[in-house]
Amino acid sequence: MNRGNGPVRVAALDDHWVCLYGLRALAAERPDKLLLTREAYSVAELLADGLDAEVVLLDLLGVRDQEHPEDTIRELTGRGIKVVLHTSSVVPIPIRGAMAAGAVGLVLKADGGEGAVLEAVELAAAGEYAVSGELAYVLLNDPDLVAKLAPREVEGLTLLAQGVPKKAIGRKMEGRHIAETTVNTYFSRIAGKYAALGRPVGNSVDVIREAHRDGYLRLDDDEWAREYLEH
Repeated sequence: MNRGNGPVRVAALDDHWVCLYGLRALAAERPDKLLLTREAYSVAELLADGLDAEVVLLDLLGVRDQEHPEDTIRELTGRGIKVVLHTSSVVPIPIRGAMAAGAVGLVLKADGGEGAVLEAVELAAAGEYAVSGELAYVLLNDPDLVAKLAPREVEGLTLLAQGVPKKAIGRKMEGRHIAETTVNTYFSRIAGKYAALGRPVGNSVDVIREAHRDGYLRLDDDEWAREYLEH
């Protein structure tokens, strides 16, 4: 697809001022390539009236009013705007969920600096798929990188991480009462899936930690989760 000449109009959503400052400096250095039309610290700021962008660089995690990045991505793509993930996160599940929601590229903040950003923005604006490096490609595509957990299994893990005893998890699950034996089956399956990847989990701390690493659980901001992340 040929979009014509001129710099790509770009908006950025990031909760780190230094990242937005870097993009502003890049736009000033390469005005022929990139026109930064909006800098936003929140989804509300990004989506406010007058958004004029071909591409949005979207930080995946940490934005204060972005509980579900997929919703932001769907809103932007519904407006005809391409979305490139610009993140330091290397957790596969949120990244793959964002791509499934319509994002067209991934730039890891550790990959190549301004050159990677410019290349990704130009590719996305031209209707192409943009990936900044080998690690980004693996995060998106390696089928053996993460355990494939079912929704009920993730729900059970979330409740366990919140401190709900295993015996009570079935009563806390949404929709209907789940028998304790069924809950135990969920956890046995989870352990088997991680063992198959060469990541054995011997106890609750292990399984919560591994699920967090994959991105099924977001524990960083939760007081009750510290014990899982510190082991």
